[in-house]
Amino acid sequence: MNHRPSQFEQIPSPSGSFIDVALVALRRKGISRENIEILVAKRPDDAEILAGAWEIPGGKVDAGEAPNIAAARELLEETGVDCTDPSCVWIRIGIVEPPAPLGRPAPRFHIYSVELPLGSVPRALAASSIAWVELEMLHKIDWPATNHAVVKALSDAIQKIK
Repeated sequence: MNHRPSQFEQIPSPSGSFIDVALVALRRKGISRENIEILVAKRPDDAEILAGAWEIPGGKVDAGEAPNIAAARELLEETGVDCTDPSCVWIRIGIVEPPAPLGRPAPRFHIYSVELPLGSVPRALAASSIAWVELEMLHKIDWPATNHAVVKALSDAIQKIK
């Protein structure tokens, strides 16, 4: 589905033994203009969970919040990039439910992608650093175990829209 966040029906995520997390693969054309790059963020070294790990920007879906709205909110909070403008075309990649980490509830990742709006410059507002990585190189990053399925789903979906 290609919609901006305000166009999605606002239905709260189902409750259960999952922690709903909305992720946004912010993409841009690479320097060669042939490759797509994805913005990745490095968690602060003093973070309570997954300190120093690389991740796709995003975060927990608040109670009563639709995942697509959480995705837009998290992108703005973490990078300063506002993609709620009607010119931003959102792509819903899908939902990935990897196995739960030992002793914690399983994450349910709601994955979206949107192109970097013209003139926007992402900043590391909630991360120790950010970087643009070519789509074909995402698999080379040392992701947390729960993120491997996210990267595969993201790579497969974006390859189709290139």
